[in-house]
Amino acid sequence: MLGTDFDGSDCLAVTGFEREVPAANPIRAALDELVAGPTDQEQSLGVASTFSSATAGSVRSVNLTDGLLVVDFEDFRQLLPNATSSCGSGSLLAQLHSTVFQFSEVDRVRYEIEGRCETFFDDWLPWSCTELDRGSPVP
Repeated sequence: MLGTDFDGSDCLAVTGFEREVPAANPIRAALDELVAGPTDQEQSLGVASTFSSATAGSVRSVNLTDGLLVVDFEDFRQLLPNATSSCGSGSLLAQLHSTVFQFSEVDRVRYEIEGRCETFFDDWLPWSCTELDRGSPVP
């Protein structure tokens, strides 16, 4: 999420917020927390995010195999209109990356919308469908 010190000058600046998640599937739970947006308490402190209560529940599935995490979302493109700008896509990917790469077992990630990487990237964000690793730049 974007921290309270976010002034808009660095689209990739994110701040982590600690939340308790179930141990059974912590990666999925962390993504569910992210897409739900800031809590009321966080918002009262000035925290902002690309995500909000409108995008809550939009994670369809999370699958980790041999270090590759595939995250499939509901089609939430209409709910995130600013994500198509270079700053918006950078912020979106920075928040997603900060969330998934906090887990050491994740080496690479591929984001999808309704089962299609092409929908997430080619049809929405200004990138081609790809797997991203910890060192991958964001736009």
